[in-house]
Amino acid sequence: MVLKKLFCPESIAVIGASRNSQKIGHLIFSNLINSNFQGKLYPINPKAKNILGYKALPSILDLSEPVDLAIIVVPAEIVPLVLEQVGQSGTKTTIIISAGFAEIGPEGQKKQDQLIKIAQKYDLKFLGPNCLGIINPKIGLNASWGEVMPNSGKIGFASQSGALAAPVIELINESDLGFSYFASLGNKANLDEADLIEFFGQDKNTDLIIAYLESFKNGQRLINLAQKITSQKPLVILKAGNTSQGAKSAQSHTASLATPQKITQGVFAQANIIEANSLTDLINLAKLLTVFAQKSLGPKTAIVTNAGGPGVLTTDALIKNNLSLANFSKKTTKKLASFLPQEASLNNPIDILGNANEKIYFKTCQTVISDPAVDNLIVILTKQRGTNVEAIAQKLTQLKNKKPLIPIFMGGESVRAAKDIFQKNQMTSFGNPQETLLSLAKIIFWQKKNKQKVIKNKTKINRKKIEKLIGQANRSKLNEAEGLQLLSTCQIDTPKFTVFNNQKEGIKTLKKIGCPAFLKVLSAEIAHRTEAEAVKKITSKKTFIEQFNKMKKKFPQADFILSEAITGELEIIIGVKKDPAFGHLLMVGAGGIYTEILKDRTFRALPITKNDAQEMLSELRIYPILKGARGKKKVNLDKIEKTLLVIAKLVDSFPQISQLDINPLIVNYEEAAAVDVKISLDNSSS
Repeated sequence: MVLKKLFCPESIAVIGASRNSQKIGHLIFSNLINSNFQGKLYPINPKAKNILGYKALPSILDLSEPVDLAIIVVPAEIVPLVLEQVGQSGTKTTIIISAGFAEIGPEGQKKQDQLIKIAQKYDLKFLGPNCLGIINPKIGLNASWGEVMPNSGKIGFASQSGALAAPVIELINESDLGFSYFASLGNKANLDEADLIEFFGQDKNTDLIIAYLESFKNGQRLINLAQKITSQKPLVILKAGNTSQGAKSAQSHTASLATPQKITQGVFAQANIIEANSLTDLINLAKLLTVFAQKSLGPKTAIVTNAGGPGVLTTDALIKNNLSLANFSKKTTKKLASFLPQEASLNNPIDILGNANEKIYFKTCQTVISDPAVDNLIVILTKQRGTNVEAIAQKLTQLKNKKPLIPIFMGGESVRAAKDIFQKNQMTSFGNPQETLLSLAKIIFWQKKNKQKVIKNKTKINRKKIEKLIGQANRSKLNEAEGLQLLSTCQIDTPKFTVFNNQKEGIKTLKKIGCPAFLKVLSAEIAHRTEAEAVKKITSKKTFIEQFNKMKKKFPQADFILSEAITGELEIIIGVKKDPAFGHLLMVGAGGIYTEILKDRTFRALPITKNDAQEMLSELRIYPILKGARGKKKVNLDKIEKTLLVIAKLVDSFPQISQLDINPLIVNYEEAAAVDVKISLDNSSS
């Protein structure tokens, strides 16, 4: 109800409306008038009697009744006072345009914290501060200081950058698409991206949700919402601040703590959020989804082109994005041969040559699109001498309802008229095959994921034993012996090990475990044992005595652990970390010495499903090796998957585990064993 008042108000007060045409308060009030808003408007300015023909009031408290929406555009110093008056007036929805809050540093953060307290006091919701405003084209509402009014349409758009909104709106307008709503998020001190996405998800006038974000305020809520929404409506997010310098810029821009790219990619895949890589990708995705979101797309693609080079480029882009060239039936090939020149290529991609006219284009596309083996058709055209671009475009519009058909007419002014023809016929066209195929592949993956049956994590763990083990530790970190015992309790394979303190006990242990083995200092405080010379490989009784004496001298108060050496094909790292936006995150990647070298890892937020565990492994660059590349046996993927599901269940059940690292998990075609583990606890989370 609150957001309904935000986007569909019947009365608006602009606090800080101005007579000065250069001020933002004037621009906003002028936009409200010029956009043909039919509701009541109240300019609030104690120094003015009349603004743009409307009687001005000194304060919002001078109104006889609460308004649906208050827009605050006054200096930052007096925003807390004005927001207090808004609360006193009974108004429950506000947009704070004013800047000068958390985005400028600690002093601004203090002022922003005041706003949060005032909002809590009066149970009101506000957008901003430091934002552009909102737009609802359907009701003629431009409650922003932006210059461009978007077309009315079915796209809900939330942007953390007000300035970026203008080019997006222009590009969407040029594509003959439109918005149901636009909102600038600003600093997200109160309302955030999850609130707007939830509203767009429930709104009947919105079919597609797009967003530009620099940070996540409540990542776990966003995931939960997206998993419900994306089965019905696509959600596309362009996430900035993925590099260290970008993150720094984001923080100074809208007081954001940017989330690293690998985490963003992982949680987006988990929630079936389509990630846009660039502004071009965002617009392309919007164009494609507007036409094809409810149509069944598939990976098997046919390409028809009048030029060899673009056909090769398109094929490369197709394969790079995990799509495939459709294999035509003999019937299709025979029919193509009956009317195409001898010099034409009948294989996919079909090169119909540079002199192809509208009849050849139409007949070729009609034949190909009728083949059951074809899911989608890409039609490429380059303007050559004698090419009647408009006539070809007009003929292709007759095939728009058969199967997904995507025209890629390459060029500028020479193909503009053809693109206008497609637009008038509710077809979307493009000019760059690489960019188009990247966006198309993302939509196909989104549709495929929506069809998957979700398999829950049904792993069971012994809660009583685990509670006892964690409770006995009574400190912030478990040592390795405690960690291995905990994993063993969770039915994760670990090496045989014994804890001891003196040489005599160690020799007895070595006889039981055998060689080779590993001798380690038992301490949770040593981060890198190799560098600290706190771990050594033992190959005989003699090497044990030598290494034990050296370690004992260096670490006289320490206990020691001797564990059997486990060999395997590969080393994996599995870890859990706590993220400020998404909570506990599960990670899997290439482990051992390759952890930092390859940086091959992927993430999911807890809790996870069996599907998530399988997808995480398939996303790794080492996945082909895990599956058994070049004649080698594949490792036991089921065991790795089971370990992921157990660790996810463990940490989800015991949130006081703030960090966990298994490095390495040694795997071969039969087993997967956790050889080394580090576990940190935060008992305030229990």
